[in-house]
Parts: sequence; structure tokens; C-alpha cells
Amino acid sequence: SNINENIDINDYRSLGKDGILAMVCDSTNALVEGRTPSEDFAYNGLMEVIPNIKGMVLVTCFSSNISRIKSLLEIAKKSDRSVLIIGRALLRAIEVAKEVGILNNLPDLLTVNELNLLPRNNVLIISTGSQGEPNSALNRISRGTDKYIKLKKDDAIIFSSRKIPGNENAILKVQNRFIEMGVKIITDDEKNVHVSGHPPKDELIDMYSYIK
Repeated sequence: SNINENIDINDYRSLGKDGILAMVCDSTNALVEGRTPSEDFAYNGLMEVIPNIKGMVLVTCFSSNISRIKSLLEIAKKSDRSVLIIGRALLRAIEVAKEVGILNNLPDLLTVNELNLLPRNNVLIISTGSQGEPNSALNRISRGTDKYIKLKKDDAIIFSSRKIPGNENAILKVQNRFIEMGVKIITDDEKNVHVSGHPPKDELIDMYSYIK
């Protein structure tokens, strides 16, 4: 993980020694074979893509994915982009992460009013709406009805998230509207811009074996 939490497996092993009667463990990827790469995989993929985008970059991700937000803030700094956060859920998640000390030395974030003061290639927007939610900021921007954020040719949108089954059509609609504007769409189908935070089979088996 990129939050720099060094997980000590021995903590779990010592729990197992004490004898645990039952453990209930669940993961969205419980039926997926193998293991998940660490957050570094997505960090490196995003670091490859973002500096090469000529215009504004908008990245959409899950608001609960603090390690991804942390990766994006670091990449923005390295690629000389100031960050605008859109979406109440994202702002709330960042506030909480600051309070518990996971997001330290956070850069000054942009406000929507400052957006037009900067060259487009010095801006990175992080937004919710990766699932095509009808009332999300991303949906508004795709319709051209957002007051502050207008995307155009040479800008790019990165979907740093997976498609939750059932949301494919809604996501496609949003993506198609951007494509019609000439905005470049980047998803994890073609670039390594996302990695799951949900453990697959082998990692669950590890967990059970530590706890016995």
C-alpha cells in the first residue's frame, strides 16, 4: 500500500496463537484467483500518463480510496500541477484522513474560482463520479452544464477505478459525451491507472492461515 503502513504479519500470527473461534472475512474479489499488486502499481502507471497530457487532467476515483488520493497529490506535485478536489464525499474523506494523520503536509488545494488563473497544464482535478452517477460532478461536466469546469480538446480524463458490474452503460454514456468534446479518455483497460484494494483468493488464504 502507498499509505506507508507497514503491516506486521506477526501481529496477526500472535492472534492466531491465542486461539480464535471464528473469523468472518469478506472481499469483493473473493472469487478472483491470485494476488493484487500494491498501490505502487497504480502510482507508477499514473506517473507515466499524467506528465504527458498537454491540457487539464481530471482523475475520477472512489472517495474512499485514500491511498489513490495520496498517490495523485504526490504526482501532481511532481508534475507541477495544482489540485482541485470536487465532490463532498472526497472532501470529507480527505478531512478525515488529515485528522487521523494519514494525509500529512497536504498542498494548498485550488478553489473553483482560481481554476481559470492557471494554465491548463498546471491543473489536476480529482473528482467523484467514476460510476457514471447521474447527479455527480463528472456527469455535469460531461454535459457541459458545470459552471466552473469546462473540458476541451487536449484535456484528459483518467478513470482510476473499476467498473462496478451494472454501471457499464452509465459510465459509457459519460465517456462518450467527453469523446464527442475531443477529451481523451484513459481507463485501466489500456494503462495501469488503477489497482484494486480488495484482496483476492490467495491473500484471503494467507489471512486465514495467520489466524489459523
